[in-house]
Amino acid sequence: MKCFVICPIGDRHAHLGTQERIIWEESIEIWEKVIEPACREEKVASQRADQIEAPGEIPEQVCRELKDADLVIADVTGGNANVMYELGLRHTRALATIQIGEQGRLPFDIAAVRTIMFQRTEGGLIEARKKLQKAIRSAISEEGQWVTATRVFNGDAPQSELVAVNESTNDDAAEEEVEAGFLEKLVEAEEAMPQLSVCVASMTGGMQDLTEILSAATEETRRSEASGGGAAARLAIAERAANRLTRPAETIETAVDDFARVLHQTAPGMDFVLSQTESGEEEEIPAEFVDGMLSMGKVVSENQVHLSSFLDTLAGSAQISRGMRRASMRIDKEMRRFLELSEILLKWRDRLQASMEDRES
Repeated sequence: MKCFVICPIGDRHAHLGTQERIIWEESIEIWEKVIEPACREEKVASQRADQIEAPGEIPEQVCRELKDADLVIADVTGGNANVMYELGLRHTRALATIQIGEQGRLPFDIAAVRTIMFQRTEGGLIEARKKLQKAIRSAISEEGQWVTATRVFNGDAPQSELVAVNESTNDDAAEEEVEAGFLEKLVEAEEAMPQLSVCVASMTGGMQDLTEILSAATEETRRSEASGGGAAARLAIAERAANRLTRPAETIETAVDDFARVLHQTAPGMDFVLSQTESGEEEEIPAEFVDGMLSMGKVVSENQVHLSSFLDTLAGSAQISRGMRRASMRIDKEMRRFLELSEILLKWRDRLQASMEDRES
């Protein structure tokens, strides 16, 4: 069985610490520790686009793999444009496709498609490899169902799939599949607020630690210069500071991952609650929910201001040394991800505010 892997490629020849090099390092890690060993264990031949050795035009070779490969595994981490385009092409084919993605970095557009989520830790990657092996075995056995796009492009589902669907449509299953109502989803949205608060507080704590480390390094540099220390002394100070930035950087990464996870889990229910409110179908929105959403929006807005200012400081620090540049790029990426995710929550807040104002008028 032949498997084609679509994933971010990056540039292995780019300078260390650059975005293209980081993309390559992250992607090759998932290839070497998750995808390739999982395929090998299941006796499936796997290949990435950058491993195609046959001469020819790369886009044509990729398209043919997407069209003909028995199995495609797509690493959708970060929503890479090429990956998403190639995944869309693959969904026009009634052939097995498996998605994997790093927790907190799954594109919101495809959150409804079952995806093997992983954490970029030793244990997290081992778990992801085992889950991928099970998914590959299911694909080989032709289990599972096609996504909507595949069914639309290929007409009716295969008979085996129809049987599987019909077998599950007994009374118990039908009862389980009844969609949650307004109150259930409102409760889900309410319960998300404290979780989001914890994430934001953790993010704020990480930023405070970063500020203290950078301030201490600046003061140490000032004293060194006053005592006649040269460039070598300043470089040593910068490298020590870069090493100390590792822990708060990890704190921020975890906080942003958790923030993204809660947002994505809550989004369907939140959108439903807000749409019901906007349409006037639900007259009563608990004051606690309104207060919680507005309060969270205020905190996130204030964090956005602080983050934007901090990013300017971080950009200056990145020019000092290679170690500071590497640490700064890592932190910069997570902070910008938090800013992007924050817009989702702020849009919810704005919709709620507008709905409340319409009801009052």
